[in-house]
Amino acid sequence: MLAEVDGKTAAICLYFPMFSPWRGKPGLYVQDLFVHEEFRSARIGEKLLRHVARAASNDGYHFLHLTVDHVNQAGARFYLRHGFEPSNDETIHRLHGEAFEKFCRSGN
Repeated sequence: MLAEVDGKTAAICLYFPMFSPWRGKPGLYVQDLFVHEEFRSARIGEKLLRHVARAASNDGYHFLHLTVDHVNQAGARFYLRHGFEPSNDETIHRLHGEAFEKFCRSGN
């Protein structure tokens, strides 16, 4: 989803559907919410995220899920201000680099 101001792309929200077996309901995973610096004080990110949430709700989705890098304190404050809660019930695990390559080559 894109937000435009005067024909210029001001922000983007990249998301995809997901299903939570714990909640027993579908939701959206927000992969990225990016607002160009010149538009960050205009509440474009909030408006875009609300638009995505309303569209999701109208389509039968029940929640938004996202992650925020630990170093992105401004992003964390943005989400907290809008009612998002940090989750302590899951941990992100990554498989990358040499470990990913090794995993791909081994086993059947």
